[in-house]
Amino acid sequence: MSRCRLATVLSCLAVAALAATAPASVITFDDLPVGYEYGSDEPSTAPIPDGYGELHWSDSFYVMDTSMYLQDNGPSGYSNCVVSGTQVAFNAYGDSVWVDDGSTFDFTSVWLGAAWNDDLNITVEGYLGDVLLYSTTVVAQYAEPQEYYFYYAGIDRISFYSWGGTDHDPSDFVWGDHFVMDDMVINDGYVPISNVPAPAAVASLMMGLACLAGCRRYMFKA
Repeated sequence: MSRCRLATVLSCLAVAALAATAPASVITFDDLPVGYEYGSDEPSTAPIPDGYGELHWSDSFYVMDTSMYLQDNGPSGYSNCVVSGTQVAFNAYGDSVWVDDGSTFDFTSVWLGAAWNDDLNITVEGYLGDVLLYSTTVVAQYAEPQEYYFYYAGIDRISFYSWGGTDHDPSDFVWGDHFVMDDMVINDGYVPISNVPAPAAVASLMMGLACLAGCRRYMFKA
């Protein structure tokens, strides 16, 4: 193999190593136990256990089996916003919630909806340590979920804060800023260049330039 071709291969391998992450994972929440309402055979809700999906979940991050709303309670934004299975995650009490990892990961996408409000605002932030790297606010709906792509690269924590909107059914005594989440994707291996943190982007560019310079020198010597 020529030196120029070898340099090209090594450069490509180095860039690939920079982009490498843990295996892709789709977190569906459908394999979590939720228990039952007291004195009833209807499924209920439960906190997402620490370590689920190899992540740490804040205390107010809950999972719900939405079939409970398809029985005696009637439909809600929870049951409207199911993407797979019957279970979804939500922020209990309308609290701000977070999920983190002991190391860095990439947050690709998630399906989001609203439990009670139309035009619910959800601010999604990506942190590395205490440094805020990304912040996006989306508008979720009661009637159906929408898949949002974030492409947050090299973070160790995601926070969710929901607020605003208007009550979908003012005659219903239940209301709140609760959001609904399903099918969260992390580490799928694809991150747009615009969302690659500066150090990684600069390193990739420098390796590419070094490879080209090496090839140029070799060609003129040949």
